[in-house]
Formats: sequence, C-alpha cells, structure tokens
Amino acid sequence: MKTIYLLTVLSLLIGCLSVQAQEKEDALLIPVKLPYCSIFDISARKMVDRTVKECLDYWVVMHFEYPEKALKWGVQGQVVLDIVIDKQGVLKIKGAEGGDPILEKAAIDLFKNFPPMYPAKNIKGEAVDCYYKYPINFRLKDRSEERFSRN
Repeated sequence: MKTIYLLTVLSLLIGCLSVQAQEKEDALLIPVKLPYCSIFDISARKMVDRTVKECLDYWVVMHFEYPEKALKWGVQGQVVLDIVIDKQGVLKIKGAEGGDPILEKAAIDLFKNFPPMYPAKNIKGEAVDCYYKYPINFRLKDRSEERFSRN
C-alpha cells in the first residue's frame, strides 16, 4: 500500500514538474517585443520604427493594384490573410479567407516581395514566430460617388 501511495505521489510530482516545464517552454514562445520595420519618414527626414500593421498598411498603399478581372466583373469584398512573421523576420502567408479566388490571389500576390522585418522577441531576447490576421478591402467606387467626388 505504501508503495502504491509513493508511486502515486511521485507520478503527481513528476506530472506537475513536466507541466511547469511545459509552461516555461510555452512562455518562451510568447513575444514580449513584437515585430517591426523601419520606414523613411519624409517629415522627420529619418528612418522611423513602425508596428507590423503600419508596415503592412504602408506596403498596401504603395503597391496595391486592383485585379483586372475583378475590375471587369465588378468583384469586390474583403480578404483576411493569415500571416506569420518568422524568426528571421520573413513574412509568410499561411492562408487567405474571403470568398472570391481572384481577390484572395491578389491579396497573397501583393506581399510576395515584402522585405524582411525585425522579428518578434521572447523574454530571453530570442526571435520567435508571430501570427497575425490582416484584412484587405477590395472596394470599387460607385459611379454616382465618382460623379460627386469630382466637384
């Protein structure tokens, strides 16, 4: 009986230690410093660090082109990209959700030549992967809006 009790206590103790070890390992995966990039700020006349969202938004503004087929067929909507910024700071698209394949492909293609960023860091200062969802809206102007916006 004492042997069974000792084995039970020992197994619980080992189980607790392995859970604590797992929690510590998981904690090392949590970024305490998020990825960022440096963009030249014209008004400040210097490179300025920006958040991931600001970097992605800037890239979209500078490189976005509405897909020809979507223009021709009047396709519009939102695509949400599943993005990973890996340990080397490289942006990888893991998936796209949005319904229309033309828009999904355009959203993925938009980030093909995205430059590396500074990666996320954990509490020890080690680079870790960081996951994001990033929406891109594809909207066409209504002809009546165009007419009024020219005044």
